Amino acid sequence: MKNSGCRGRPDLSALETARADEAAGRLREAVAGVRDWLTAHPRDPEGLALMARLALRLGRAEVARDFAGQTLERDANHREALQISASAFRALGDLAEADRIYDRLLGLDPANPSAWNEKGNIALATDRHEVAVDCFRQALSLIPDHPMITCNLGLALGHAGQHDEATGVLRELVKRRDSPAEAFDHLSAITALRGDMPGADAVQLAGIERFPDRARSYLLLARLRSTISDRDGAAEAFRQCLRLDPGNREAAFVLSTMGEGETPETPPDEFYAGLFDYYADFFEWHLKEKLGYCGHDLIRTSVEGSLGPGRGLLEILDVGCGTGLCGEAVQPWARDVDGMDFAPKMIRQAKRRGLYRQLEACSALDFLKRTDRRYDLVVAADVFGYIGNPLPLMRAVRSCLRAGGHFCFTAELGDVARFGMGEHIRYVFHPDFLTTAAAETGFEVMSRDQAVMRHDGDEPIRVEVLLLAARD
Repeated sequence: MKNSGCRGRPDLSALETARADEAAGRLREAVAGVRDWLTAHPRDPEGLALMARLALRLGRAEVARDFAGQTLERDANHREALQISASAFRALGDLAEADRIYDRLLGLDPANPSAWNEKGNIALATDRHEVAVDCFRQALSLIPDHPMITCNLGLALGHAGQHDEATGVLRELVKRRDSPAEAFDHLSAITALRGDMPGADAVQLAGIERFPDRARSYLLLARLRSTISDRDGAAEAFRQCLRLDPGNREAAFVLSTMGEGETPETPPDEFYAGLFDYYADFFEWHLKEKLGYCGHDLIRTSVEGSLGPGRGLLEILDVGCGTGLCGEAVQPWARDVDGMDFAPKMIRQAKRRGLYRQLEACSALDFLKRTDRRYDLVVAADVFGYIGNPLPLMRAVRSCLRAGGHFCFTAELGDVARFGMGEHIRYVFHPDFLTTAAAETGFEVMSRDQAVMRHDGDEPIRVEVLLLAARD
């Protein structure tokens, strides 16, 4: 390797070879070449930046962050290193630091459309929807009509409540041959948010016609049909998803509930997390207006019947909090309310109510096993249908209750000996099994009632509402 060149600079031919390997997709070879280069020239910012970029492409975000940091120690204004550093921090989940670095990069290079686009994506992920709209508009002013950034703008407008403009942007985009598949997804979701479920279905089908080999399009169609109780339509979409993505556990689970495989006692976490993430934006409208849902009201009535009027003294945990309907219903009894839910988008919706002390996107069992807090009351409205075997959850709830604490929940009833999968892709329970389970897990029954909690089509869905007291 030559060590001399113009004005004493090292010969960069080895780096050019590594860049050629990268361009040809030979990333491992490129890494080996840059490593050799850095052995001889450990402080060279171009070599460090190239190694950072290769690490990011190989999915090694921590390595990319470290090499980008070393580059910036030697050249604080190295624009590529700033871009890589921001991308690495974003991949590692540190959105605040990534946003700060994009601001620094845009201060040096305000005409960088990629930085504006990524800053918009961070704003979207942190519920700063108007900021996201502004960022995507900035990016499009630099590269007009860019299909993915236009798609992002449509999504941001929808989240910002500007549904008419969002719909217009996305409708125009999906007419273009260069439209990304995500444009159909976003247009379908916004159409559903506006209450037009048949229209949302039609948009997703149009996306499938354009992108017939995309498993995610079928998955989103299946989720949409699941929310409107189109069992046969959802099943066919899940079959097509599984055909294109044989490892998809969500599709395999749902089909198993329909006799196409063995149904597990508990569902995979990704099924309900994915379904309710999809459902989050139109969750309350659909539950209340279309299904006549009142699970939160049933919980409130049960709590009031056994505990009396609320006096704002209790530490309460809302399991499967969704958008916060139940947390709001029991607020009169609460000194503080914590909540958790599988679906991150549900948690984001719940935060907007401003009533929770703590919110986490995780499974109920994970939360209950990790928490050091002890609660006076745990509530779970319309949760048992999505967990299968209730015994692990009930034991975990019992372990986090204070002496004299209570657990109030609803459970859908069905013609089963203990519990099993019902026809609406929810677990159902025999009422006697629920009281037996309460005794097995350290509770005594304070009250139990039956009521209609929702309708699926014209069918009333009956539930048992139980309020349990923790036994000493």
